[in-house]
Amino acid sequence: EVEALLQKLREEIIRIRAINEERERILRSQSAVYEILKLRDKGVLKGIYGTIAELGKTREEYALALEAAAGQRLNYIVVENDEVAVECINFLKKNGLGRATFIPLNLIRSRPRPVVEDDKGVVGAAVDLIEFDEKFRPAFEYVFGNTIIVKGLDVARRLHNVKARKVTLEGEILETSGVMVGGHIQKRQAVFLQEPGELPKLENELKGMEELRASIMMSIKSLVTRKQNITRELKQAEREVYVHEARIRELNERISSLEGEVNELEEEVKRYVEENAKKEEELRKVVELLYGVRSRISLTNESISRLEEAASMSKTAALQNQIRELEKEMLTLKDKLGQLEVKIAEKQTLIGEHLMGLLREKERELSKVKVEMDNVESDLNATKEDLDMLMSEVTSLERRRAELEDKLVKIRTEREKLEKEVSNLSVELEKTSEKVKELELEARGAEVEKSFLEETLNELKKQAEDYSSYSFEDIDSVDFRELDEMIKSKEKEKKSLEPVNMLAIELYEKERKRYEELISKRNKLIEERESILSFIKEVEKDKRNTFLSTFYAIEKNFKQIFSSLSPGGSARFVLENPIDPFSGGVIIEASPAGKEVKRLELMSGGEKSITSLALIFAIQQYHPAPFYVMDEIDAFLDEQNSSRVADLIKELSKTSQFIVVSLRKATMKKADQIIGVTYMNGSSCVFSIDANLKQLEEQYGGGGEVAA
Repeated sequence: EVEALLQKLREEIIRIRAINEERERILRSQSAVYEILKLRDKGVLKGIYGTIAELGKTREEYALALEAAAGQRLNYIVVENDEVAVECINFLKKNGLGRATFIPLNLIRSRPRPVVEDDKGVVGAAVDLIEFDEKFRPAFEYVFGNTIIVKGLDVARRLHNVKARKVTLEGEILETSGVMVGGHIQKRQAVFLQEPGELPKLENELKGMEELRASIMMSIKSLVTRKQNITRELKQAEREVYVHEARIRELNERISSLEGEVNELEEEVKRYVEENAKKEEELRKVVELLYGVRSRISLTNESISRLEEAASMSKTAALQNQIRELEKEMLTLKDKLGQLEVKIAEKQTLIGEHLMGLLREKERELSKVKVEMDNVESDLNATKEDLDMLMSEVTSLERRRAELEDKLVKIRTEREKLEKEVSNLSVELEKTSEKVKELELEARGAEVEKSFLEETLNELKKQAEDYSSYSFEDIDSVDFRELDEMIKSKEKEKKSLEPVNMLAIELYEKERKRYEELISKRNKLIEERESILSFIKEVEKDKRNTFLSTFYAIEKNFKQIFSSLSPGGSARFVLENPIDPFSGGVIIEASPAGKEVKRLELMSGGEKSITSLALIFAIQQYHPAPFYVMDEIDAFLDEQNSSRVADLIKELSKTSQFIVVSLRKATMKKADQIIGVTYMNGSSCVFSIDANLKQLEEQYGGGGEVAA
C-alpha cells in the first residue's frame, strides 16, 4: 500500500514538473515575460502578481479549451496598477529585453459576459470554469469574458447566432465574426492545470512517504530480529520442557519402583509378623517351660528346705548328695531361663529396629520424591504457560514473516521486471538519443536555412526599397538578363539546401520531451533497483555476520574442549575462503600434546576420536540438547583419554542427560547408573544396579557390556 502511494506521488510529481517545465519553456520563449517574473520572484519590484496561466487553475478536461481560448493572453502579466506596469515597461526598454503585455487591475475593464444557452452541448462560460482569487476577476473576465466552452464543433456551428466566441473541448475556435480556427495540436502538458506551489508540497509528502517506508523497513528488520530471539527462547523452552518431562517420567518410574519396594517391604513385614507369631508361640512354650522350671525350682527349694531340716536333724550323707544335685539342676535351669530371656529380647529389638528403620527410610524417600515432583510440575506448568505465550507470538511472527516473504518475492519479481525495463529503456534511450542528434542536425540545418532566407528576404526588401525610388523611365535601363541570372542563382542555392524537413523543429521538441521522460523513468528505475539491491545486501550482510559469530563461538568452545581432552594440545578452525565463507569449507587443524599440527585426515584413530568428540561437544555446547545417546565413543581411546572424556560428559550431564554404551572401566566409574548386559545360563541378562566395578567384577567375572 505504501509502495503504491509512493508510486502515485512520484507520477504526480513527474506530471507537475512537466507542467512547470512547459511553463518555463513558454516563458523563456518570451524573454520579456520571463525577466519580469524574475523581478517579482527576487522581490525587486512589488505589485507584480504573475501571468494569467500562473494565477488560474482548472480541471484537466477543460485545460486545452481554455488555453486555446486565451491564446497568447495566457502570458499577459497581471499587475497591481498602471504605475507598476509603467515601471516594468521602462525596465524592458532600458535593458532591450523585448515587449510584454500588462493588465493593471486599477484600469482594466472586463468584457461583457456571454449569455450561456441552455443546451446540453454547452459546458459553460469560460471564466466560470477557472479557479482564481476574486481580486483577479477583472483580469480573467477581460481574457475570457466573451467566451463559452462547448463540447464539439457541431455544437459551435449550431450556436453560430450566439454573440460569443465558441471554443470546443478539443481547442477549435469559432469567432463571433465567423472565422474558424482548428486542426492538429501537438500533445503536451497543459500549463493551466496546477498551482506552481503544489510541487514542493508533493515533494515534501513524497519525502515523508520515503521516510515512512524506511521506518517500515526498520520495523521489518526489528520484527525479524525479534522473531529470531523468540525462536531461540522457544527452543530453549522446549528443551526445558523436554528435560522436565523426562525428569517427571524418571520420578514416576522411581515412584513405581518405590511402591514396588514398599509392597515388598509390606510382604517382608508380614513374614516378620508371621515369624514373630511363631517366635511368640515358642516364647509362650518357653514361658510355660519357665513357669514349670520355676515351679520345679520352688518345689526343689521346698525339698531342699525340707532336706536341710532333715539334714539338720539326721545329717545323713545321702541327703547332702541329693541337695547338691538339686542345686546343680536349679543352676542349669536358671542359665537356660537367662539365655531364653536374652534371645527373646534380642529378637524383639531386632524386629522392631529393622521394621521401623525401613519404614522411616521409605517414608522419607517417598516424601522427598513427592516434594520434588510437585516442584517439577509447578515448573512445568510455568514453562508451559511461557511456551503457550511464545507459541502465540511465534505464530503471529510467522504470519508476519510469510507476509514479508511474499512482499520480498514481489519486490524481487518487480526488480527483475524493472531491470528488464531499464535494459529496454536503455536501448530505446540510445535509439532516441541518436534520433535526437539527427533532429538536432536537421533543426540546425533548418535554422541555417531560416537565417539564410531571412537574410535573403532582408536583402530583397532592401533592394525593393532601392527600386522604389526608380521611375518607370528607369526600367528601360534595367538589365533583365542579369536579373534572370540572379534569380536562377538564388533558386539554385535554394535547391542545394533541399530537401529540408519543415517539421524538424516540432519533431525535435517532441523527441526531446520523450527523451527527458525516458531519462526520468530510467533514473526512477535505477533508484528503485539500488534500493532493492541495498536491502538484499543488508540481508546478505546479516547472514554473513550470523554465520561468523556462530563460527567463532563454536571455535572458542572447540579450543577449550580440545585442550581439556588433550592437555598441552591446541586446535583451531580455518576458513577456506575468509572473504566469502559461503563459497568454501572449514578445515580443522589440531596439534595433540607434543605433536605437530595436523589436519584431520592425517591423524591416528585415537587422535581423530579426540578431535571429533571435541567438535561434537563444541557444537552441542553452543546449542545444547536435553538428551544424548553415544555408542562406544571411547573405543579407540586408552584409559587415560577415556577418563578425560568421561569427566567431560560428567560435567555436561549437569544440564543434559547422557546414555553412553561403553566397555571402558574409566567411563563406568563416572556413571551415576550402570545398566549391564551379560550372558548367563544360555541367555542374555539385563540388570540395573548401583555398585562399584570391583563388586561387579567379583559377581560377574568382568564379562559383558555395560551402558552407563
